[in-house]
Amino acid sequence: MGTGGYQSARQSPPTPDCRAATIRTPHPLLRDTSAATIMGTPRRRDPHPDRRRLLILIDELHSRGDRRGGGRGNRGVRWLHMANWHLYYASPNREPTPERQMGVGSDFLDILIELRISGLVPIRPAVAEIGAQQLDNSFLEASELLAKVGVCFGVKEQSRLPLPRLTHIVHGDLRHLDAAAPAARLFWSWLGFEYAAIDIDGSPGSIPLDLNYDSIPPLTIGKYHIVTNLGTTEHVANQLNAFKIIHDLTAINGIMIHQLPAQGMFNHGLVNYNFKFFWMLARSNDYQFIYSNYHQGSPYELPSNIVDFIASLNSNLRPSHLYYTGADSSITVVMKKTLNIPFVPPLDVATGTTTNFETLRQRYWTVFNPDELRRVRREQG
Repeated sequence: MGTGGYQSARQSPPTPDCRAATIRTPHPLLRDTSAATIMGTPRRRDPHPDRRRLLILIDELHSRGDRRGGGRGNRGVRWLHMANWHLYYASPNREPTPERQMGVGSDFLDILIELRISGLVPIRPAVAEIGAQQLDNSFLEASELLAKVGVCFGVKEQSRLPLPRLTHIVHGDLRHLDAAAPAARLFWSWLGFEYAAIDIDGSPGSIPLDLNYDSIPPLTIGKYHIVTNLGTTEHVANQLNAFKIIHDLTAINGIMIHQLPAQGMFNHGLVNYNFKFFWMLARSNDYQFIYSNYHQGSPYELPSNIVDFIASLNSNLRPSHLYYTGADSSITVVMKKTLNIPFVPPLDVATGTTTNFETLRQRYWTVFNPDELRRVRREQG
């Protein structure tokens, strides 16, 4: 263990075999790894069978609204909303139907290969997953990439991961993740990595923590060379604590890999992310950006429960509202932890902003006291 309980993830050059095996693998920045190219383009269909009837009725009411309480348009729709809503759109429960929508995909293999080629991860690292992950079909189908990952990390035996399972499109290009999809720990174990997951599911290697409230055990502080957040923190209300846990788990020079929803996925998690969040997070903690990407799927009509909710509260409903579209998009950010400092939350202020409040200056010292940050860099560099 290094200073302050943190273990340094020493850079480790790849073997010549790894570089040779990956010579035909384009850098992820040059590859088209969008959801559309991985999953194909499904047929679009109306998610609500009564939508056409409702549209016809709304058009009719807009044209004869003065006969339903006087006035053209809005009052006619108000009549529909109040008197006939239950015939068309009312639902006893607007809770979304649970859909398992995210898993570790094949693009993650590209990232792992590049990290190894660049010497940013050792050949036998310790890895921690934020949320015990499962492998989706695109991962299981990528046999060539899996073989290259094995070569990069000196694994001689072939992967014995199961074959992909039949699945279906949830919406857009997003495929349903089967509940029986294999656990990612099988992949990490094949590579010979030391494995842990922050999860309350009781799976092997899991550390039961509540990401909203808990702190990590002392023995895990700064232990992990790779920490993955592949579709977990969007389900957490307390973002500060969730990202503090990631920070605390990561070794100095360790790698944090985030793949999270950015748009759409209306029934998936609690929040979506943007690049600004990670810019401010990196500034607060002096993280170094290694790689980033943005993936966007095909547009699709809003889920019916979203339309239900809007229409149930909107007396001015128009046909156009029912055909708004969204698209599922995800953001990928890979960062390296460079300093042994306590976690500092991201702060949405411009660089160079000052404050007279001493509490804020101490709490967000990396933002409001750049001279002190430079001093720490010199001491730990």
